[in-house]
Amino acid sequence: MTRKAALFVLLALLLSYGAVSMPTLEHKFAEVNGVKLHYVTSGNGELILFAHGFPEFWYEWKNQLADFGRDHQAVAPDLRGYNLSSKPLDVEQYQVPVLVEDLRALAVHLGTKRFTLVGHDWGGALAWAFAAAHPEMLDKLVIINAPHPGVFLRELRQNPAQQQASMYMLMFRSPGAESMLSANNYAMLDAAVLGEGLKSGYFTAADHQAYLEAWSQPGALTGGLNYYRAAHIGPPTGDAADFTASPSADVSAMSIRVPTLVIWGEKDTALLPGNLAGLDAFVPHLRIERIPEGTHWVVHEQPARVNQLIRNFLAGDTGPASTTSPLRVDHATICGSELTAMLKAFESIGLRADYGGPHASYTHMALLGFDDGSYLELIAPVKPGEPAPPTSPWGKLIAGNAGPCAWAVGPTDIHAEVERLNGAGVPASAPQHGSRKRPDGTLIEWATSAVGTASQGAVLPFMIQDRTPRALRVQPSASVKGSELTGVSAVLLGVKDLEASIALFRRAYGWPAPSIQEDSVLGARLAHFAGTPVILAAPLASGNWLSERLGRFGEAPIAFLIGSRNWETSQSRFPLGKPGQLFGRRVAWFDAGKLNGARLGIIER
Repeated sequence: MTRKAALFVLLALLLSYGAVSMPTLEHKFAEVNGVKLHYVTSGNGELILFAHGFPEFWYEWKNQLADFGRDHQAVAPDLRGYNLSSKPLDVEQYQVPVLVEDLRALAVHLGTKRFTLVGHDWGGALAWAFAAAHPEMLDKLVIINAPHPGVFLRELRQNPAQQQASMYMLMFRSPGAESMLSANNYAMLDAAVLGEGLKSGYFTAADHQAYLEAWSQPGALTGGLNYYRAAHIGPPTGDAADFTASPSADVSAMSIRVPTLVIWGEKDTALLPGNLAGLDAFVPHLRIERIPEGTHWVVHEQPARVNQLIRNFLAGDTGPASTTSPLRVDHATICGSELTAMLKAFESIGLRADYGGPHASYTHMALLGFDDGSYLELIAPVKPGEPAPPTSPWGKLIAGNAGPCAWAVGPTDIHAEVERLNGAGVPASAPQHGSRKRPDGTLIEWATSAVGTASQGAVLPFMIQDRTPRALRVQPSASVKGSELTGVSAVLLGVKDLEASIALFRRAYGWPAPSIQEDSVLGARLAHFAGTPVILAAPLASGNWLSERLGRFGEAPIAFLIGSRNWETSQSRFPLGKPGQLFGRRVAWFDAGKLNGARLGIIER
């Protein structure tokens, strides 16, 4: 990378993270294991070492260097063969034991005996191997979308879907890989790594230029491809040298004896979620955090969320994944007395919802659908002022223009989740059939289950599972489709007793203890369960707006937050108030007065 380009990249980073809080990035070199490794270091303290994947370089971790450099020595090397590091010509110099020794020698060079290792993709594969070989050097291990070799061997042998998803590896091993991947100024790599991010805004022009310069370093593309060639990795070909032809995985030899966090974007099309099945046989001290909307590039898509998950893990949140249950927001409901007024209010802030038609009851709705499949539902009586039937769980909230009134999650298997919740001592009703007709006459069907003892979706979310294709129920709305807005990211729930509500959610979902924060804007003491959309809010003082709302409507959602991949873009596009912080993420609110009292904001993803 040229000096001019490096300065441009650093300037972009400063603008993104704030010059005041951004630690200094230092570029250095280390002569280790017969090669010269370039690395970037930030901050002081305990070492946390980040290993990138293909076709990345140290820059993959720029967001982590900025964050963890505040209280650690955060280091991200260009691995052997990449960017500014040495690029041996012999393919054998890229075998996993050699690469693992690079990492060990670099840690020694940095003057540490124990550290935390974070790896993604090929960096994750090396991190698994390092942890198996040198457990005495690791405090903790963090893996992001990188399969354990024992599990991956099984998946490549037995899972046709993973075999098909891994066919690209055979191309990467071929003699023509370099010419294919470098054609038209690295068009294939550009589209795979940067394409969606450049459209959505989480990659910038400066990021784009940095990647092109790294890929263009002499020998860099071959260096990265040699990882695949040296490992003979890929689906079975019949070659005796193939990874899949190696002896069966020995659990004891591949056992990981350090606390391990696995973060997995479940929309990864190359490394499928089947790579998580049976992982606990190799990793006894395991925690898995699934990000349903995340792809293979979740490090870039949701840096703040990834950072928070790692921080929680470093702080001691190491419980096994088997005790926890993730939540995926299906939709969040905002209620009012007159739908036309609600639609006009949302359109005035740049969020135009789509009319969805009547419910089976006395209400009708409009939907603001997002790319991740979640949506905001605006509901009101078909006839303004019409009283709610006795069976309506939200009649009082609708009549009182309460705004946020309910939320729902979408389980993979609603029957299994009902059984699990009841087994945990949390009442969940048997799934009930529901349906409605769209304005075009199409019948939509689903099943729902009420959870807990409060009104449906008031505190614990109710569950909904489609019986007809989900695309019939909701599609991304034109006003947000393809934008930086990702979906309903957080649900703030007004509760009277914070400790009792924390205990309820922990019993229902097996989550570890939440983080606590006081927020003067909301006048609330907040509790956030990391990696989930749930933020509980109890009044800081009697007589404030939250206390009065609880007295009037009871416990229920008080606000919803929409996630943003590109904070700066959202700030410029929407009429947001002064930014603040919620649990380490930037947040800003729309003027509730313009939304008929509804509290809605945008939060950094």
